[in-house]
Amino acid sequence: MRQVDLSSKADLTAAFERGLPTDLSGTDGDRLDAWLAQAGIDGTELAVELEASRRLFRNWTPGRDAREAMIWLHYVPTPSFASLCSDVADAVAAIQRSELADCMTGYLERRAGLLLDGTAKEILGEPGKLASFLSGTHLRFADDKIHYWQALSLPTDRVVDAFASIPFGLYRLRDGMSGDVERFDSYLARNPERHLPGLRSDLACSLADESGSPFLPDFLDRFPSLRDDTDTLAMMLRTLTGRERFRPSARTLDDDALLKAIAGSGAWTKDLLLGFANLEEIPLRQPVAFAAASTASIRKAWSKHPSAAAYAALRLHRALRFAIVREGTREYVELDESFRQTLAELPGGNRVLRLLKRISELSIGIASEKVAWTYLEGSAKGHWRWLVHSSLVSEPDLVDAFVWFAMGSLPRETFNDVEPVVIEVLRDADRWGAVEELSSADEGTAMLRAGSLLRRRRLGRLKTDYLINGDDEKSGS
Repeated sequence: MRQVDLSSKADLTAAFERGLPTDLSGTDGDRLDAWLAQAGIDGTELAVELEASRRLFRNWTPGRDAREAMIWLHYVPTPSFASLCSDVADAVAAIQRSELADCMTGYLERRAGLLLDGTAKEILGEPGKLASFLSGTHLRFADDKIHYWQALSLPTDRVVDAFASIPFGLYRLRDGMSGDVERFDSYLARNPERHLPGLRSDLACSLADESGSPFLPDFLDRFPSLRDDTDTLAMMLRTLTGRERFRPSARTLDDDALLKAIAGSGAWTKDLLLGFANLEEIPLRQPVAFAAASTASIRKAWSKHPSAAAYAALRLHRALRFAIVREGTREYVELDESFRQTLAELPGGNRVLRLLKRISELSIGIASEKVAWTYLEGSAKGHWRWLVHSSLVSEPDLVDAFVWFAMGSLPRETFNDVEPVVIEVLRDADRWGAVEELSSADEGTAMLRAGSLLRRRRLGRLKTDYLINGDDEKSGS
C-alpha cells in the first residue's frame, strides 16, 4: 500500500464518497480493515501520522473530522499512543454526528472505552500524566469514584493526587466537577493530607501574584476545608502584615479581597487573632473591609479565645475611632454602632461593651478628637481607675485584654495615667502571665513597657496612685 498524502487526504475523502460497503463479513473492526484495504489506504500508517501531526502542530482535533476520528480511534496501536481523554470524547462526538453505520459507530465507541481504560490503568501511578490525560474532560463524582467516560471510573484518591500535583489542578478539578459535588467536598474534608499541601502551594501563588490565578475568595469557596486550616489563615495574615508599609501592586491581590478571604476563616488561634488585631496601617487604609474581617474573627474566636477576642474588640474600636475622626462621615459611625450591636449579641458581650465605654473616655492619640480625659482633674481620673478596677478584677479574660491594650495602644501621657490601675488589676487578679507574654516579643511599645513593669516588680519598686482620689498616697508592691 502506498502512503497517504495527509496534506490533501484525497484517498480518504474518495473512500468516504464511495460509502461504506454493507456486504463485508466479520467483526466490526474487521469490516473497517477490509473497507480501508479496498480503498487502498494503510490505516495504521495514517493513524500514526495523524497523531504525530496533531502533537507537532496542535492544530488538528479529532472532533473536526469524523473520517480522521474513525481512523485514529481504530488504529492507534497501543494505549501509550492515546491522546487526552477530551480528544477521545471529541472524536467519538464527531463520529456520532456522522453518517457511519450504527454498527460501526457502536464499535468505535467501545474501542474508545477500551483505549481510555487501558491508558488510565497504565498511567495510574504517574500523577502528572494522569492529570494531563483527564484535563479538559467532563468528570462526575458518584459512588465515591471519579467517572470520566460513560461507565469508566477511577479511584478518587488517585485522581485527587494527580490533580494536586499540578498548579491549580485541584481548583480546575473541583470547578469542572459535576454530580454529587457536596459529597466530593466531604471526601476532601475527610482526607486533608491528600489535598491541603497542594492547595496551600496554589494559595501561595495566588497571594504572590493574583494575575492568572483564581480569585482568592472564590478559591476558598471551592474548598471549604481551607477555611478551617490554620496554616492557610497564617499564610494570608503574613501576606497582609507584609503590606503594612506599602500598597499592593497592580498585579497582586488587593487588600479588600484578602480581607474578605480572611473574614471567611474559622481557623483562628490566639496568636493569629492577636497578630491580626495589632495591624496598624491596614485598618486605616481599608477600615470597612478590616472591620468586617475583624468582627468576623471576634465572633468566631469568642468562646475559644475570650481574652484575644476581647482584645481584638478593643483594637477594632480604636481603629474605628481613628476612621470616624479622620473621615467625619456617618458611614463609620454606623459601622461602629453595628460592631457594638454584634458585641451585645455575643454571650457576655456586655462586659466588653462596658470596658469599651471606659476606653472611649481615654485619649488615644487622635489629635483632633475631643474626649473626657483631656478635661479631667486627678481625682476624676482616680475615680475612672476605680471603675475600671471594679469591673475587671473578677474578669480574668478582660484583665488580659485591657493590659495588652493599655501597654501597646495608649500614648505616653495616657499610659502614665492608666498604669496604676494596670498594676492593681494585675496584682489583684494575679494575671502577670499576660505581661510576661508581652515581654517575650522581639520589639514594640508593649514589649518595652511589659519588660519595665516586670523588672520593677522584681526589684520591689511598683508604685501606684491611690485608685479613687488620685492624690499622692502610694501603695507598695
